[in-house]
Amino acid sequence: MTVFPQSAWLEALGWTLVNSWWQFGILWMVWLLIQKVWPRASSASRYNLAVGFLLTGTIWAIIGFIGRYLNLPAAGAGPATPPAIATPASWPALQELPSLIFPFISILYLAWLAYKLSHLFIQLRSIRSLANSGLRKVPVQWRIFTEAM
Repeated sequence: MTVFPQSAWLEALGWTLVNSWWQFGILWMVWLLIQKVWPRASSASRYNLAVGFLLTGTIWAIIGFIGRYLNLPAAGAGPATPPAIATPASWPALQELPSLIFPFISILYLAWLAYKLSHLFIQLRSIRSLANSGLRKVPVQWRIFTEAM
């Protein structure tokens, strides 16, 4: 049973958010290992490596999202059938749990993201108003001095 009309998209986003935690964790551990093995690396090479890891993690998450979204069963089709092994009686309920929780996790994440973006735009507007307010011409003696220099 789907709660939201965009449930497949929200579920894929939820899986992507959960998976990105361990994916970026692996990349962070590799980063720490490289820091221990190569402690005297230049700041430029550390920066380039860090940006490379961030891009790798982002691409990994995007590919995971696309793969999860394209491979999800159709709405209302229910979860995939578990393998033919002995499973507890609560297995079907546990299989449906992520499809019920992940849309809510995705909505909370999108709301948090919208809040942070609106906060960023408010701060940018404030900075622009500070940069443009209170401007006046430089006094004549300073202009003459700078031209002479």
